Amino acid sequence: MSTENLPHPDDLFNDALEVAPAQRERFLSAACGDNDRLRSEVRSLLSAHDSADRFLNEPGLSHRGSISDPSPQEYLGRQVGPFRLEELIAVGGMGMVFRAVRTGDEFRQQVAVKIIHRDLASPLLVRKFRQERQALADLNHPGIARLLDGGATTDGMPYLAMEFIAGTPIDRYCDEARLSLRERLELFLKVCDAVGHAHRHLIVHRDLKPANILVSNDGQPKLLDFGIAKLLQSESTGSADDRTLHCIRLVTPRYASPEQLLDQRVTISCDVFSLGLILYELLTGLPARAAPTSERDSHYLLEEIAAPSAAFGRNRTRTTVVSDDRGPRATVRGATPAQLCRLLRGDLDAIVAKATRQRADDRYQSVEQLESDLQRYLNGHPVVARSATSVYRAAKFVRRNAAAVSMLTVTILALSAAVVVSNVMRVRARDAEARAQSDRHDAILASTRAGRISRLLEETILSANPYRNGSAINIIDVLNDIAQRVSGELTDEPALAAELHYKLGQAYANLWKWEESLAHAETAAKLTRGLPEMDELVLAERLVLLGRAMTFLKRTGAEIIQQEALNIRMRRLGGEHFDVGDSKICLAFALRSAARPPQFERAEQLYKDGIETLRRASPAPTQRLAIGLLSYASMLSGQGRHDEAIVLLKGAWDTYGGLPAQEDRYRIACQIGYASALERAGRFKEAREVLSDALRRVPDGLEDTFGDGEYQRLIQLNRRTGPGEKTAAP
Repeated sequence: MSTENLPHPDDLFNDALEVAPAQRERFLSAACGDNDRLRSEVRSLLSAHDSADRFLNEPGLSHRGSISDPSPQEYLGRQVGPFRLEELIAVGGMGMVFRAVRTGDEFRQQVAVKIIHRDLASPLLVRKFRQERQALADLNHPGIARLLDGGATTDGMPYLAMEFIAGTPIDRYCDEARLSLRERLELFLKVCDAVGHAHRHLIVHRDLKPANILVSNDGQPKLLDFGIAKLLQSESTGSADDRTLHCIRLVTPRYASPEQLLDQRVTISCDVFSLGLILYELLTGLPARAAPTSERDSHYLLEEIAAPSAAFGRNRTRTTVVSDDRGPRATVRGATPAQLCRLLRGDLDAIVAKATRQRADDRYQSVEQLESDLQRYLNGHPVVARSATSVYRAAKFVRRNAAAVSMLTVTILALSAAVVVSNVMRVRARDAEARAQSDRHDAILASTRAGRISRLLEETILSANPYRNGSAINIIDVLNDIAQRVSGELTDEPALAAELHYKLGQAYANLWKWEESLAHAETAAKLTRGLPEMDELVLAERLVLLGRAMTFLKRTGAEIIQQEALNIRMRRLGGEHFDVGDSKICLAFALRSAARPPQFERAEQLYKDGIETLRRASPAPTQRLAIGLLSYASMLSGQGRHDEAIVLLKGAWDTYGGLPAQEDRYRIACQIGYASALERAGRFKEAREVLSDALRRVPDGLEDTFGDGEYQRLIQLNRRTGPGEKTAAP
């Protein structure tokens, strides 16, 4: 094929867009012949077109470029202001985007240069483009790509030079990093903060979508492309020019609000709607609605958005893309489809629904309101998007205080079991009365005990009801009441009393009330030793709790108690049992924290053996493994071995990441320990971020269990610097 008969690359590019993607290679082979250069140039244009995230492939709803524009390839190597264009990045609704470098200066700077399409360069749009340049210059936020320069090309086309972002679209980043739901929400909150900053400068983005939010390797999202931003300046509202520009629908319909699709007035509520759709996609891995195949098919874009939880259920509505990949989508979120369905149902369904209401007045009235509701969800508080019924608020309280309430529940269940046992005894006593009148005394005694325990259970449950008392539940008061009554009313039931004292000891330990835990653990161990038919493994379990309480309180003899528990478990279970690994870690903790003098060398060997035993016994992540890594890291950090400690703490945090997303004190302590190790290693910025996040997770009312020292350390961290860091203002 002769060169003179070959079509222009732009013509071939536009023709290729009409061909199905699967047939384009065959089309290019026929059209380009053996001209590899032409084929390569058209492929480059098609690749840039595809990377623009459907800027071009939604018929009738976006600009497709102009034959009057110079070929993007012709721009390569050209000088635009102080920048040399080196690579085509994308072709979008308003123009072309190039990677460029600043020339002629003492330093080399890489930027992204956006040049408007020639046939859009009416005086109105050129004026708006320059207005955008000024508006972007006023934005200064770590989540928004910075405007660096601007001007006009030699042929009069306006351009912007923006910060070049080497990142991944937010949806792909979340999946590739296998972020959990919590981590995705925390990342999304950073996006909300950036959008809110733009809104406070009277700028609406109007084309928010995953492709316009890139995440860098360090996890910082950046908002791109304010090329169609609408400036909320009162003097321009309703002007003829503004209305004319408003009709140029340079948006992505899949992420556009109903107001944009219906050519109605654009407000910040449009961005709230788009953020709701992006949130849906981050939570589910599916777009909230499919792209229309034609203008006639776009009516369904005005339907309500399906609940995110439905994306992991068996049935889906039309607005959700049908897919059979629920398993893989759930896996990259660290859960099963059933688990995700439960996690999304309720609060997150309600938040997405409120953000994507068809009527703007029914949505969150600002991005800050959306951000606040998501933060309330993460903190375990009731969200505004749901009706605040008493049952709902009570359920949220239970989740925020999961550790304490779970131990209280265990205690109540133990009491329930006692009632059942006593009732069985009462039935047996009744039968015994039929057999022999002489057993009547035992029957009366069993009946009396059952009634006594039943009343204790009933009164305990009622005292734990905040809506009956008119105030929040005080877990400590409830446990103290149970403890007092168990001690006074079960003196003639040593086996049952031992079990309940052990449960109370566990409950106090979870609340970091070690004096109270020690008292109950001592009583439980003493009663267990005195039982006629003592189970050694039950005794070992209670000795482990006793040894932990003694260790935290620095009481001598803690290592002796833990050694006894380990010996029992080794003898009864063998060296490879999970509980043996746990006992080795508990003994190591006692040897390095409570023994006088500390036995660090032996403790380190026990930590290593115990951790390996836990890993062999349970390939799946466990809380005991995470606690073991945390405890070992604490010892190494105290010895100045900070780099080794950081590796262990990272392993502990990763282990927690594989567990159900339920907060507890050890999970938070893991973060605080990680922050402490980073601080000692001089990595103050990372330490501040980790410690701040940890302290935000502390449940209401339990701040004092971490001590004021952690909060004071956070204040001090904000004043300290590491290499290359700036000192924070005092």
